[in-house]
Amino acid sequence: MAFADNSIVDGGIGCRDHNFVDQYGAPQSGKSTLLRTILTSFLLTHSPRDAQIYGIDLGGGLLRVFEGAPHVGAICGRGEGEKMRRMIRQMRSIIQERELLFREQSIDTMVAYRARRQRGELNDAPFGDVFLVVDDLAQLMAESDAFEMELVELAATGLTYGVHLILATNRWPDVRPRLRDNIGGRIELRLNDAMESEIGKPLARAISKAPPGRGLTKGGLQFHTALPLLNPLVEEHEEAGQAQEAIKQELDTLIQRMANAWRGPVTPPIRLLPMLVHLRDLWAEADATANATGKLPRQRGVPIGVDEFQLAPLYLDLLASEPHFIILGDSECGKTNLLRVIMRGLQRRYTPEEAQFIVLDYRRQLLQESRSQHTFAYAVTAQMANNAMSKLRMEVEKRQLTGAELTPEQLAAPRKWDGPHYFVFADDYDHIVTPMGNPLSALTELLLDGRDIGLHVVLARRVGGVGRSAYEPVLQRLTEMSTPGLIMSGDPQEGVLLGAMRAMALPPGRGYLARPKQRVILTQTALAEPAG
Repeated sequence: MAFADNSIVDGGIGCRDHNFVDQYGAPQSGKSTLLRTILTSFLLTHSPRDAQIYGIDLGGGLLRVFEGAPHVGAICGRGEGEKMRRMIRQMRSIIQERELLFREQSIDTMVAYRARRQRGELNDAPFGDVFLVVDDLAQLMAESDAFEMELVELAATGLTYGVHLILATNRWPDVRPRLRDNIGGRIELRLNDAMESEIGKPLARAISKAPPGRGLTKGGLQFHTALPLLNPLVEEHEEAGQAQEAIKQELDTLIQRMANAWRGPVTPPIRLLPMLVHLRDLWAEADATANATGKLPRQRGVPIGVDEFQLAPLYLDLLASEPHFIILGDSECGKTNLLRVIMRGLQRRYTPEEAQFIVLDYRRQLLQESRSQHTFAYAVTAQMANNAMSKLRMEVEKRQLTGAELTPEQLAAPRKWDGPHYFVFADDYDHIVTPMGNPLSALTELLLDGRDIGLHVVLARRVGGVGRSAYEPVLQRLTEMSTPGLIMSGDPQEGVLLGAMRAMALPPGRGYLARPKQRVILTQTALAEPAG
């Protein structure tokens, strides 16, 4: 059996050098059985080192039987939306990592990649050709609108880097034009309405009464799907349910034999973000990494959570990268907890002589953290906040470059100043900004020089109403600076927030980290336990 790289089974197939479009076919026309046959062929003709398979089964559950195969990383189905999303994002991650590998190793095509990998020159590359199989594309699209754009991107870029799609759906219109244009291989099983055929209406009418498994190739030839069996099929007089049970038993036996016989690495499973990450455990893992490498991870950054790709500590470095940070999320999503995590990380890594905090906390949720020697000022009212900002401005203004007498050599020299970095933490920023004024407006002109003068602002505010506050001077300046941030749970109707990301419903502590010119990373932030 030959396969195309990106393929749809409208009732569809997928393979090695193109996307096999859809299998397109009516219900009970044999799409899921065809997918079973395709996967069985892969298992029999490729080793788990050369082909890795991931599946989304929203059809009849017939793909679940492959879960134990060493070639298969995971099969997910209804009720596993998080796992589906993670699976598709892992395909994107493979593409991005392989883009970098191709540049570093001067690899120009997948043919060259496969050859070098066979020669043992790329032993650290865990994936060969990777296949994402989707049974019932329409159901997947109904799960979330975001899946369509993800699949379009995979279809457009994946083929070059050995990531292939095999899609099955009931109707051709279920495959949107942007996706269909990037799918080369197509086969069409029996349709309920021959007028919907895209291969040929007369040809479709000719097989309208045919048994399940009969279909048309893109070139107009008829075919009949083989059953995924190595032994002779059950007797023809047996009922369909008995035949399916016999097929399942055969596949169970085959997959068990493969799992027992294979001695090499298996396809990596889909790992999901934990629902809870304790800060003490995150610190322990970061320290272990530091001890193993002999240096602090990301130099001076502080760990704030776990990223979805590596399930490893994710660091926020306000000193060496972008000086400011924005946290957006609605009630009970974990904004204040994240501020606490950042403050404790800075306290742990820097002395009071190196880092000082200015905390605007009208709800007094950070009172315990403010009792540290790192605290420069703590404000719970507008008047206290205004006084703190005036005092801070006096400190950092002295660090700005002034005077025309400075030489080019002096301007090019590394910036130095006496004293600590100042970190402004503003919780519930939408409550701080009122018609009467905004205490942080005293810092607006200094934000652009934040890295040079040791000034860092971390704001946390609700997603609700963020669009109406777009022209508030401080938030506008931070946005103009492409300030990175974390988008936690919120209403997507508020529109694009940071980068191209919208808010969405997320579990507590979870958010999308958006940084300039970098991929968006789903993160589970650590839980900071009560002090003491």
